Amino acid sequence: MVPSDLPRCPNHPDRVAVSFCNDCRQSYCDGCLSNYAVEGRSGGGYLYLCPGCLQSRYLDAADRYIVVGVVSLIIGFLIFLVQPFMGAFMIVILGLPMLAYGFYKRRLYVKDTSARVEGEKTTVEEKSQPMSQDIYLGMLIEYTRMFGTVHASIMLENEVRSYMETGLTREEAIRKLAEDRGYS
Repeated sequence: MVPSDLPRCPNHPDRVAVSFCNDCRQSYCDGCLSNYAVEGRSGGGYLYLCPGCLQSRYLDAADRYIVVGVVSLIIGFLIFLVQPFMGAFMIVILGLPMLAYGFYKRRLYVKDTSARVEGEKTTVEEKSQPMSQDIYLGMLIEYTRMFGTVHASIMLENEVRSYMETGLTREEAIRKLAEDRGYS
């Protein structure tokens, strides 16, 4: 029996929200959150992002390439007026490729996101069997008792993903983890 006062996923109201998006801080189910690799001074890590925030980050990165390409074209044109060889070099080697790459990434990611969202709807419906969700919720409650609310969902999700890396589906990974930990 799942308590009714638990937070629900805004995209899937029938599912319990297990973690939150690191950007918008809204709670989502495990099917909605994606890993986003980040690098920092002390090493790398992952953020958990909802579809909207993930798309926003990728589009921002593509837009930066476009801006650098436009600025390079303008500077290259100005240099072309004074030194034609250097200006042409900057336009052809830096400006146009950056601009093309930015538009390519933007188009590629928008197309990929819409296809993934359509494909994700069927995948989420297929894998949302009550049994695995109940097992996951039970483990999440236990992890919350052991590790606290801040780290519980992250630790559980990392363990599920490590089982998935062995070739198991998400549901199989949840069941195997529960079996190995004695939660089933």
